[in-house]
Amino acid sequence: MISEIFKKIIKEEKILEVNTSAIYRYGEPNPSYDILKLYRDLGGKYVTIGSDAHRLEDVGRGILDTLGNLKDIGFEYIMVLNDGKWDMEKIV
Repeated sequence: MISEIFKKIIKEEKILEVNTSAIYRYGEPNPSYDILKLYRDLGGKYVTIGSDAHRLEDVGRGILDTLGNLKDIGFEYIMVLNDGKWDMEKIV
């Protein structure tokens, strides 16, 4: 079922959010790295990262580690919202 959902998301060029807040509760972001790899293997390329912070000290928490793991999975870019427009930023 997840594959079918991803195929639709990919076809419609939607952006998948990777939420880092789950790392500190479950050890991985949401969706997990296995699910993100499936998304990538199916042709998914548009991801953005959010920390879902509810406290100031949690803003950006886990983003650098997640960037490295996304790169390891095969993602080259993340989507970043700049002035209401989505831009692709290379993961370095």
